[in-house]
Amino acid sequence: MYLLHGKLFEKTLFDDIKFPKGKVYEDTAIMYKLFEKAKILSFGNKKCYYYIARCDSISKSKGYNKKEEDYIKNTNQMLEYIKNKYPELKQAVNRFYVYANFRILRMLIFTKPRNKEMEKEISKKIKKYKKDVFKDKNTPRRDKIAIITLNFGLPIFKFTWNMYCIITGRI
Repeated sequence: MYLLHGKLFEKTLFDDIKFPKGKVYEDTAIMYKLFEKAKILSFGNKKCYYYIARCDSISKSKGYNKKEEDYIKNTNQMLEYIKNKYPELKQAVNRFYVYANFRILRMLIFTKPRNKEMEKEISKKIKKYKKDVFKDKNTPRRDKIAIITLNFGLPIFKFTWNMYCIITGRI
């Protein structure tokens, strides 16, 4: 058995699926392949361990760094794969795509110097799928509010995100 953050896997699932070497967010590159290959999936809500989130960890950092490109690449590969193989999941794929781009945008707006060109590019990607995301009943209210505030510009989005972080105690 292999244990990854919150997941337990049969060792044989890794016979032909490997983590990419030297990359961050390596679980994003393989998780969907493992789930597809598994014969049995089960889940539960019981808290069996404590996870310590360090403020200086890659996944909790506020700013954007070059390593985030691994996340973007892995996410895009995963979403293309799922969209092509399971077209009935298109709506969920689009929702996750918007979520992933919001994650990158939130990092970009806290990075100095600002990369305004990349911020605009990511904003365009989010806006492209906004109608699909609003139609999806599984879209969290937080994400719908984020899309609305993004329509008013990045300063409003950044202010609203800061308020959300203060209210929820998130980084």
